[in-house]
Amino acid sequence: MDPSAWMERLQQGDREALEPLLAHYEGMLRYIVSGVLSDPHRQEDCLAEVRLKLWEKREQYDPERSSPATWLTVLCRNAAYSRSMGFTETG
Repeated sequence: MDPSAWMERLQQGDREALEPLLAHYEGMLRYIVSGVLSDPHRQEDCLAEVRLKLWEKREQYDPERSSPATWLTVLCRNAAYSRSMGFTETG
């Protein structure tokens, strides 16, 4: 299935679309996080945060403005930079 179709299903509330979408982009997301965070534990925490943000912000995705890869890149980069500066969802 095409990542755009997974995003569409995700926007409709289909949680089962989350896993294949993340699996498709796993290498890219890990590459982004590892470029910002050197600690493997912080990297995994960041990827978990990206997963949560993807679900929480799924309705904000606009296929007219970006591809799923671009949108996930921004989510991931922002989460990694926030963690690198000491910001997290809880603090």
